Amino acid sequence: MGEKVNENGRKLIDFCEGNEFENLNVTIGNGLHTWENKEWKAAIDYMLVNHEARQHVREMYVDENEFDIDTDHKMLVLKYKWGGKEVMQEMSSVKKKWCLKA
Repeated sequence: MGEKVNENGRKLIDFCEGNEFENLNVTIGNGLHTWENKEWKAAIDYMLVNHEARQHVREMYVDENEFDIDTDHKMLVLKYKWGGKEVMQEMSSVKKKWCLKA
């Protein structure tokens, strides 16, 4: 994502490489920061997929304004095709809730 990687970030990279996961934030994601406060911005929420799931992914982005989730985290949105149907899933890592829209 073009920013400094700390120790936890390095662990995430190693985890993805060791388990053959793709970090969609890095490869196709639009939006750099998944969390911010008055002083800092950072990418601390990630969307990881394996090779099989990646074949269905159409788009992934960090929502800046569309959804108000009442937190300092930004919504991660995944659009994918499953069974001939376009689907959008939103994930809030803070609230641990998924909302499915077909």
